[in-house]
Amino acid sequence: MKSKSKSKGRKMRLAMPGAVVVFLLLCTVSSIAQITQLPLAEVEKRNAAAAFATTREASLFLLVGECSHLMVNSNVNMNTIARGWFDRNKPEMEATYTWLDRYFSHLKVTNPEGFKQASTALARATGNGVLQASRLFFSRKPPDITHCEKAAITYSTPQLDLKISATNPGFEQFAEFPATLARVRTEPNFAVPPNLKFGMEKAAQSIASVGSVASLDAAEAAKERGDGAGRAAIFKGLAERGDGHAATQVGLMYLNGEQVQRDAVHAYRWFYAAWSLSDMDGLNAMGVMNRDGIELPVNLPLAGAAFYLTTAAARNRETFDRASNNLDKLGSRIDSDTRSQIACMRLSVLDDALRAPIRELVPVVQGKSISNSGRRLGEIVKELSGTYKTATCN
Repeated sequence: MKSKSKSKGRKMRLAMPGAVVVFLLLCTVSSIAQITQLPLAEVEKRNAAAAFATTREASLFLLVGECSHLMVNSNVNMNTIARGWFDRNKPEMEATYTWLDRYFSHLKVTNPEGFKQASTALARATGNGVLQASRLFFSRKPPDITHCEKAAITYSTPQLDLKISATNPGFEQFAEFPATLARVRTEPNFAVPPNLKFGMEKAAQSIASVGSVASLDAAEAAKERGDGAGRAAIFKGLAERGDGHAATQVGLMYLNGEQVQRDAVHAYRWFYAAWSLSDMDGLNAMGVMNRDGIELPVNLPLAGAAFYLTTAAARNRETFDRASNNLDKLGSRIDSDTRSQIACMRLSVLDDALRAPIRELVPVVQGKSISNSGRRLGEIVKELSGTYKTATCN
């Protein structure tokens, strides 16, 4: 076991430096203001140590997200390993996030542009580090129990913890990081802000952002080698775990015949699955199929309802823009009476109409129940509120 830990330590050396260097260089180039009387060199050292620590933690969140469901019957418990790592590395992570909280709060007030650059740099550094770690753990293949158990060794071995990792072969270049974080903790004004969360308390939020990185990278690798079936299988697996975006990707593959046999009906089933998992791109895609009559009768009210609701519930600018453009393409084909009809539509009625073409087919994934299903779109979509107030809804 000891020799395996050292071998994994040498590999991890390749996963971390790029992330740290990117963050350090970007912070240097941006000429970020010093905090109080700290020399710029000390600020850079703290940022580099923070990038290393957050990347190491985020890579653990990756393993929890990718491996927990695979290791249910394993002798190795991923959640137990994660809790153990958090307990052992709590002082270093408290120093990391207390420093970052103080640092970013200072920049936000004194140098807003520097704040944007630094926060973006840290996010990019952490993301790159997690991607590199996932490739070392899984070699761009779908995670399996064997590789999950091997990856867990790097977090179950105390010799690879943050405070002493530099004593291991391959980690020497990180020797200053534990000392840097220790300096943060020994400052007279050091105090952990009560708003900060650590360990498994923040796991859910973090896993949502990095917990599928390895699977998505494996899907991209499958696409690069022309393995459409393998790529679709990875996305389907993610969708079965509740990932609506992955379900949308399966739908797009079938709709466009992208490395799989084109099947518009199957595409619609996956778009509906995405909608049932709260992914608005799936709803938008069903709107396109209803608007353009793709394997369906043209249904402009249903298409308009899908586009309107997507614009109101979109979680990112790209989704909002796609739905807005689709609404623009409808143009005069949606008259005032149709808009009134859409405004009066309840969420339950919308869902029932969307499901109608595939009602007799077994759902491809288990979706979520719609909350507040009795609400009308006119109550949700700002652009329909005026129409809704003046409309008479049955």
